[in-house]
Amino acid sequence: MKKITVTSSADRSQRPAITSFPPFHLPQPKVMTLTNGCGLSVLSRGDQEVNCLTISFPRGATDLSTDSIYKIVQSTIIEGTKNYSPADISNTLDFNGAWLKVDIGTHFTDVKLYSLNSTFANLLPLISDIINNPLFDDEIVKHTIEREIAGTEINFKKVAVMADLNMREAISGPGSKLRNCDTIPDTLRRLKVEDVKEGYKSIFCASAPMLSISGLITDSMVKSLDEGLQLNAFGLPLLAPDNYIKQEPQFGRRYIEMPDTKQAAVAIGIPTIDRNHPDYCKLRIAIMALGGYFGSRLMKTIREEMGLTYGISAVLAGQPEGSYISIKCQTTQANVDRVIEEINNQINLMITNPLSPEELANLKATAMSSLVAVLDSPISILDYIDNLKRLNAPIDYFNKQQQAIEQITADEISRLISLYLKDQPTVEVIAGA
Repeated sequence: MKKITVTSSADRSQRPAITSFPPFHLPQPKVMTLTNGCGLSVLSRGDQEVNCLTISFPRGATDLSTDSIYKIVQSTIIEGTKNYSPADISNTLDFNGAWLKVDIGTHFTDVKLYSLNSTFANLLPLISDIINNPLFDDEIVKHTIEREIAGTEINFKKVAVMADLNMREAISGPGSKLRNCDTIPDTLRRLKVEDVKEGYKSIFCASAPMLSISGLITDSMVKSLDEGLQLNAFGLPLLAPDNYIKQEPQFGRRYIEMPDTKQAAVAIGIPTIDRNHPDYCKLRIAIMALGGYFGSRLMKTIREEMGLTYGISAVLAGQPEGSYISIKCQTTQANVDRVIEEINNQINLMITNPLSPEELANLKATAMSSLVAVLDSPISILDYIDNLKRLNAPIDYFNKQQQAIEQITADEISRLISLYLKDQPTVEVIAGA
């Protein structure tokens, strides 16, 4: 019998820290143009005969004239078409072992089909009809609106939701088309079926989509896709989103009064550099050291040592309009000022008390593990590559992240925190009673 050795935490602490990692390669898809003029990216890898087809339209929630239409379009576009009833859609997907997802983001809309290679061609008429001929039945739309209103009203009673929404709105500024978190339920109540149909047209009929398919892809599948996917907008040029609005942050502290709540939520936003800046990848790691994983400074002090919150996070959020650092947590009403003070203390301590060798090693291992997770499957790889294009990230962004993790030092983390966080103007939102 094989002997099993149990290693104590004390033993592990004596092990040399992992400071270098093998290089990882991000595979690149094959790019081609279909007969209808749409671009197609193909990444064929793995040994499982499954695939993911993504049909991505360069229009999203910010392209709609009325707030919240996108929520209803997203839910109802698969609830019946010219040739398929809702039951037909569900049965066709189930019979063919497939799953369909529609995701309307800020600037892009994705129709994703996960299927078996053996049934892929059978599903293309269904996908074509969903994109080209959705019915938007009156009763289904009305029921979806009512359900969305109920869900939104529940969310708007959560302090964390309201703090985050108001912080992001304040970071974006008055020129932003981001949803106004104070008016969504009322806007939903005013929606008509015709509004939803116009919202659909604004997204799915404005320009041709970009297609990508990943998995164990064969030439016959590409041929089936070329011949079987019919799109009303085929042949039109791919239009990049033209509604990116530069951030105009509204700095300062604001309170969102929420009577009868027992906790308070704190959301802090700090505008910062974008993905094309040479410091960006290393700043992302520095923010991770501050509050981006379980061993971060904010988690160890504010959560574990002081017990002021169950969880606290800090992330670097990169958007086409501009990037910002986000720090969020929940605490009791009485401890809000203390938590904010301690967040600032920890920012200062990261400058005067740099990460120890053990902290740095743990940070690097966690960051590299997260990055390498992108390579888990051909589907995750191509999703990652597609997102880089949408975010206007450098083409070698994956490699830059690897290099940043390898090369970053504790002193450099202190420098980045000092440069991009200390004494920077902030947006602070506190939601609670």
